[in-house]
Amino acid sequence: MDFSTIFDSIITFFKDFDFAAAWDNIQKVIDVITGLFA
Repeated sequence: MDFSTIFDSIITFFKDFDFAAAWDNIQKVIDVITGLFA
């Protein structure tokens, strides 16, 4: 497995990755954590 193959698979992963949904989940976790310490 050469570097370009690894690079292509990483690019494909990030294209398929749903950043918007992940960010929503991160925001919810941050809200819960800040709520605990508020």
